[in-house]
Amino acid sequence: MTASTWLPYKFFSLARRHPLFLNTLVKQSSVDRSAVNLLTDLQSTMKPEELLAIFHQHIRYCLPICGLTFTHLDGVLSSALFEKGAESVCEKILIEGQEIGTLDIEFEQTLSSAQKKVLTILINVLAFPLKNSLAYQAMKTLALVDSLTGLANRNQFDMSFKNMMHRNHNQSHSFAMMVLDLDNFKWVNDTFGHQMGDLVLMSFAKVLKRCSREHDAVFRFGGDEFTLLLDQATQQTIPDIANRIRDAVLEDRLLAQFKVTCSIGCASYQKGDEMSNVFERADLALYRAKENGKNGFELSENEKLTY
Repeated sequence: MTASTWLPYKFFSLARRHPLFLNTLVKQSSVDRSAVNLLTDLQSTMKPEELLAIFHQHIRYCLPICGLTFTHLDGVLSSALFEKGAESVCEKILIEGQEIGTLDIEFEQTLSSAQKKVLTILINVLAFPLKNSLAYQAMKTLALVDSLTGLANRNQFDMSFKNMMHRNHNQSHSFAMMVLDLDNFKWVNDTFGHQMGDLVLMSFAKVLKRCSREHDAVFRFGGDEFTLLLDQATQQTIPDIANRIRDAVLEDRLLAQFKVTCSIGCASYQKGDEMSNVFERADLALYRAKENGKNGFELSENEKLTY
């Protein structure tokens, strides 16, 4: 604790044990200093969950808080500890009349009117940093997610590949890359228009998510080209997943209606590979699958899976 925060902390610690003391404290500059200290600490991160943890910590200096939850359009964020208290306070966070979420806070005891004033001041301090962090996280999501299918995009693929490569080096995990391309997709686009083509792409994305395992990663590169990173891949799991995908495509009502099938090429990561090497081998395997009549699966030539 810094020298600048020691005195407000002592005041608020006393106020926590004796709520009536806040009737005097609210009128003093200690509340303002506490608000400034909170604002300063809130500038240290752009992660909403960390902002809530900082807010929780500062509230504990002056109020008997035992937990808080923040609810917004994209989900619910809670502080590390949450217990049901003697009083629940629900506060909408509004900025210029626009609601960005709701804070549900539990307190160990009933708050006095002075304590509620302090709470309101500190919530107002939280509002703008929290709004900015939510906007920042939304922008990050847009940069990493394909807006049509909801799959991860090429930007996120690069990061995921590097993470899998790092795990392979350090934990001897194997992984492989699948490159997938829809057969007859151009005919759907040209004959029925891009809106129907978009529906086909969304249906295929759902197939890929259903057929992949929890620790695999699915990406849309663009157009009708998709990739999968298969973590802990083996000579058995690779063809199993490929055949599962091809069967699911044939069983999908929309894809079957337009006679859309799927060609797949796959390459395993080898020690010393760069991402471009693995992708090139998988892409060549895909090209062979196309040449062999489409709706097929080909593994890269002359390679062995690492374990």
